[in-house]
Amino acid sequence: MESKTDAMTQAPDRALLRGLGRWSFLILLAVVMIVSFVSRFVRLPTTASGNAYRGITDVEEGRYELGIEALTRAIEIDPNQLEALKTRGYARNILGDHRGALEDYERAVAVKPHDAGALQGRGRSKEALGDLDGAIADFDRALHYDPKRAESYLGRGSSRAKLGDADGAQNDYTKALQIDPENGKGYLMRASLHFDEERWDEAIFGLEKGIDEIEDGPARDGAEMLLWAARSRKGDTDAANEGLRMYLRTREAAPSESTGRPTRVGGNDLVVDHGRWLRALAGFVTGEGGDEDEAAVLEAAAARAGSAASERTCEALFYAGEKRVMRGDESGALDRFRRGAETCGSRFYAGARAAAAVRSLLTGMGAMALERAPAEKRPAGSGASSAAGWITPFISSTM
Repeated sequence: MESKTDAMTQAPDRALLRGLGRWSFLILLAVVMIVSFVSRFVRLPTTASGNAYRGITDVEEGRYELGIEALTRAIEIDPNQLEALKTRGYARNILGDHRGALEDYERAVAVKPHDAGALQGRGRSKEALGDLDGAIADFDRALHYDPKRAESYLGRGSSRAKLGDADGAQNDYTKALQIDPENGKGYLMRASLHFDEERWDEAIFGLEKGIDEIEDGPARDGAEMLLWAARSRKGDTDAANEGLRMYLRTREAAPSESTGRPTRVGGNDLVVDHGRWLRALAGFVTGEGGDEDEAAVLEAAAARAGSAASERTCEALFYAGEKRVMRGDESGALDRFRRGAETCGSRFYAGARAAAAVRSLLTGMGAMALERAPAEKRPAGSGASSAAGWITPFISSTM
């Protein structure tokens, strides 16, 4: 009787122990997570160099907002912290805060006027804000102090291309690639010029080479889309469609990107999930691409908020124009290209390509009109070689 009573007394104790055993792991895990979270914000560095180190590490690993916070603390402690100023400027440019970036690089140049990295960053900020001549001047100075900076050649080439100096841009891109033969961005930038000039074989080569060298992400997505357009324009539509579909299959089979967390600057979402948008756009270009499909992809583009909406609308309009060119609808293509260029200008790859396509189409239309015009109504000295000059005022008035 006594042993039975003891067993009944011990049963609740064993049940309690089993319960504690089941929950102990979860409790321990929760404690570790709380300590890790609190330590991030409580045990902050107290020196300028400590905050700068943490901020630079955050930026290198893509945590731009946290990086900016740490770098700001470093700069508050030491306003002349050069690397903190340059890295915060870089992060702000990435997030679209180009004016804030310009202020950081201005301060960095004031601290060290001969710093090629600070001059290059200031040039990038000026280019993004539309001060192309000022940007070129900064890239020139950066190259004066460091002639082997491939990124400064790329920056100067980009600014020259936006000013219409295709030859100067081509030379700069080539110099950058001579310095850094594995610079994927350089191949893509040079290929974009070849695309604008309708040099399809060279564009395809450059895009394929650049794609091999760059990491997965939005830049790779844009390059794959432009490669589809170059192959299609060359007349190899089946290979273009299959190549884009294969890329989508490979992309979706890979581990998902860390783009689901939006990054916010001034209330606008700047980093978004590109996967669904790429599928919608790729489905449009590899399908029939009729009016209903075009309306659907434009509606999908406008569904995003902030700068993402204008970039996606610009991209949708550019590829709608490409589809119409391939169908022989030049007037419809011109309308889409013009609207695309007006939506985002040259700050986004699709806007720059759209603007170039407007010029190309207008040049072709002008040449055809010149050929059809009676001889007595043609401008003096006009011929096939002067057709572009004949329509230049019309091109300027439409851009």
